[in-house]
Amino acid sequence: MDNIIQKIIKERVSIYLSSEVTTHEVSRGNWLKRWLYSTNAKDIGMLYLYFAVFSGMIGTCLSLLIRIELGSPGTQILANDAQLYNTIITAHAFIMIFFMVIFLLIISYSSNII
Repeated sequence: MDNIIQKIIKERVSIYLSSEVTTHEVSRGNWLKRWLYSTNAKDIGMLYLYFAVFSGMIGTCLSLLIRIELGSPGTQILANDAQLYNTIITAHAFIMIFFMVIFLLIISYSSNII
């Protein structure tokens, strides 16, 4: 039983070591593997930054919908759908707080970026 476990561990370690990708060994076509399977703290920090910026753009689009709707009296684009308006406000708040601000705080407190 111990021999089987040791054999499995050796196989997994050899697979891990053979597929390890460093910053200097990445070819032009292998960038996706580098970003998705990286254990480099700077790469992970940049992924957090990109995700926070992308989430901020989505939250800004929702904010623009809210501002267009409140720009003048009456309904403009939501056609008297109060539930949709409340959903947009809730989604805007949720995205901006949990997907933008929290990720930017994680990045700002880590000293491994740039």
